[in-house]
Amino acid sequence: MSPKVNTTEHFILFDIDSASIGGGLVRYGKDTQGKILETQVLFSVRKNITDGNEYPFEKFFDQTIKTFKKVAEEVHLQSLVTIDGIYINVSVPWMSAQKRIIEYTKEKPFVLSQELLDELIQKEIEAPLHHNLEYADHDVELIRRRTLDIYANGYRARNPIGKEMSDLRIHSLVSVISTTTKQKFYEVIEQVFHRTPQLVSNTFVNYQAMKLLLPTLDNAFIIDMSGEVTSVLVVKKDQLNHIGSIPLGTHHIVRSLRDTLGISIQKARSLIRLQSQGTLDATYEASLSKAMETAFRVWFKSFYALIDTYGQHGLLPRTMVFKTDNEHLRWCREYLLREDSLYEHMDTRGRVEMIVLSDRVPHEHSDDSELVILSQLIHQLK
Repeated sequence: MSPKVNTTEHFILFDIDSASIGGGLVRYGKDTQGKILETQVLFSVRKNITDGNEYPFEKFFDQTIKTFKKVAEEVHLQSLVTIDGIYINVSVPWMSAQKRIIEYTKEKPFVLSQELLDELIQKEIEAPLHHNLEYADHDVELIRRRTLDIYANGYRARNPIGKEMSDLRIHSLVSVISTTTKQKFYEVIEQVFHRTPQLVSNTFVNYQAMKLLLPTLDNAFIIDMSGEVTSVLVVKKDQLNHIGSIPLGTHHIVRSLRDTLGISIQKARSLIRLQSQGTLDATYEASLSKAMETAFRVWFKSFYALIDTYGQHGLLPRTMVFKTDNEHLRWCREYLLREDSLYEHMDTRGRVEMIVLSDRVPHEHSDDSELVILSQLIHQLK
């Protein structure tokens, strides 16, 4: 431990997506001013929710809770220190997020005070979520509301308090979770750790991760591909423009490969793993390419439809920031970068590129990139 470190804190972090659940113990070393000097994932574990086959939602949800409890129990056994907090990062389909804009205008210019800003934000927080069509059919609760940007008279204002304006627009990110899902997740933590966790929105994590790990990049679309779902964020001029998802992920690729080749789900997963490692026989890989192309099309058709709607609002950034497990990175990079139809909606005045977000985080203490990324951000997410 560095001699500059004065105090340490320990947090337990969980990451729940549509394919797997990870958990880990993280130590933070702080100086006398409370500044974080060291971040270290001391222990981590990740378990798949299913074997990749199709299941009714009720069974899938039940298996998710069982897997979560197994991960929580294993982390608990390894956490032989005082815990300062527990966070659960939830992804689609367990949460939903959308961007909102608060508009406040006056005929006569006014000076923005902290009291007025707090009042406007509080009104947004207290607004019934069922008034929003996206949440109309669900009993949901707020995970967190985050201010993204504030614009005064049409210009971004980094320090708007005390400034005179006649038009104020507050851009925010609102994330919600169903009451039932929240209760089940909380029950697991309360049974294992006898304390209450805090929830974190993966949509906000992805947005903040790009800002933290790629500070010079202000135009990109982030593709987060898990087992059953792919989430997409579009960032233009450092502003979050679009949020969306499709109900297709890596498991659909594996299932398509299974059906095309007439093999088991385990064999299909094995072939993808061998291909990603570059250890597949050249002759066999050549015969596999047509089936892989078919599998890719299953996913890309829905992905392109989503991107097509975004493209109607202007060209998309030429940089793709990708998040998925290592087994699928090779074909993602290969097929996406050669997809000409995608470039029709992209600003191709420069070189189109794909950045793998996990390549930007240290892995000396854990190979679970999702938990490592989360550990770097958690103090910004409180």
